[in-house]
Amino acid sequence: WQDFLTAFIFGVYDKDGLLMFNEFLVYMGRGAGKTGYMSRLELALASVEGHKKYHVDIVATSEDQAKESFNDIWEILDEDKRNNGGRKYKRYFYFTKEQIIFRPTNSRIRYRTNNAKTKDGGRQGVVIFDEVHAYEDESNIKVFVSGLGKRPKSRRFYFTTDGYNRGGFLDQLKSEVPLILNGDRPNRKTFPLLFAIDDKDEIHNPDMWEKANPSLRYFPHLKQE
Repeated sequence: WQDFLTAFIFGVYDKDGLLMFNEFLVYMGRGAGKTGYMSRLELALASVEGHKKYHVDIVATSEDQAKESFNDIWEILDEDKRNNGGRKYKRYFYFTKEQIIFRPTNSRIRYRTNNAKTKDGGRQGVVIFDEVHAYEDESNIKVFVSGLGKRPKSRRFYFTTDGYNRGGFLDQLKSEVPLILNGDRPNRKTFPLLFAIDDKDEIHNPDMWEKANPSLRYFPHLKQE
């Protein structure tokens, strides 16, 4: 699923050269590896995408959640600094506990929460929402994405499990997915990738669980749990 998604993020364009998809909804069961994938994605968008000041904001309703994928990158850079004197990454990255900067393009990766004093980021290239099921409505979403469009190839991502908040922003997104796939929303540039069982009775058949968690075959301990 990771290779499949990556192809549509970086490799698909309209005839006019613009992104075919600039909004991505990725919905799956817990433990599928979405946080690790987000870390790789954040790093790639800030670096190999190649645009100057192509900032990446990671947003969640709690600071701990917002920092998860950020910390994955920070730990790689910090380990190189401690064990190798920064030989591998120092010339490319400047990093603190609050932000990671890719030096060649001055692109910044940082984490944000709903409690941030200044929510609008101004000129982000990307906004990634982690566990979007926690949002009751789209009011905070709108504030964080208000700066998109000022950089080329602006993108927004929603990575999430389902959660317990019914009638919120995630349910609104999910209700639009059939309309998007059926062509009833021709102007939406949304790529929905949803993994779920087809019927609630399938929870009694372990062979069906991979529908909701496409990584389950690779994590036998998770499947046992």
